[in-house]
Amino acid sequence: MSRQPHPPLPISKLLLIHATSSQAPAVPAQLLASVAVARALPGCTGGQVHISQRSAQHWIVQLHWLDQTALQKSIDEVWQPLLQCLLDGGTIRAIQVYGGDELPPQDLLDDIETSS
Repeated sequence: MSRQPHPPLPISKLLLIHATSSQAPAVPAQLLASVAVARALPGCTGGQVHISQRSAQHWIVQLHWLDQTALQKSIDEVWQPLLQCLLDGGTIRAIQVYGGDELPPQDLLDDIETSS
């Protein structure tokens, strides 16, 4: 009896992005455009941008991939260049990444409103 290989488990990540107050209005368009680019890459199965109901400075990006290869391609081609540019330009203060064993706080999940 031969063993069938198991398909890779899908990967999901949630990014919490904290914008500087003066630059917060510029963030949503950049995130939405980047999610659109990431969705077009092979192996990306979804992505959404959420806004905080309590703070106009917090944005949450949810992304899903088929496997580690697709995740890495998305990081290399979309997310690392964008987030580095936003950090270097002072547009965002901080980024927190959740996924795998690292779950976001429940109040963060309760505080999002879909914008795409």
